[in-house]
Amino acid sequence: MHPLVLAILGWIALTDSRTHRIPNRLLFILGIASLVTANFEGYPLRNHLQAFIVVISAAIFLSYFCGLGMGDLKLLAILSFFVLPPHLASYQIFLSVVTLTALAYSIIISRGDFAKSVQVPLAPAIFLGTLIAANVK
Repeated sequence: MHPLVLAILGWIALTDSRTHRIPNRLLFILGIASLVTANFEGYPLRNHLQAFIVVISAAIFLSYFCGLGMGDLKLLAILSFFVLPPHLASYQIFLSVVTLTALAYSIIISRGDFAKSVQVPLAPAIFLGTLIAANVK
């Protein structure tokens, strides 16, 4: 993963953790940086499109039924198309890390009171999941 994309993704995670919002401006910058730094030699466009469609479908479902924010949905769309490898194993690692990180964060913020409803910023968990999934070969 290119250091510029990593820095922008880190900035998005920091912004989301502070404000619970992901600005469209930062997502646009991430999309442009990902497009510019992507290596299109040997780029499996069909595989990325299939992964993109699956991720967007699942994210829209989670947005509608589970309250996933639109900023998180757009962030997942950009990452699935430009940054994450289109292999099932990388998405399994990504999903596992995101789920465990968000769960740990929600337990910490709720102080173990599972009846308490908390808002969890997902961009930090997505950042960690992307960092791990993109670097696993």
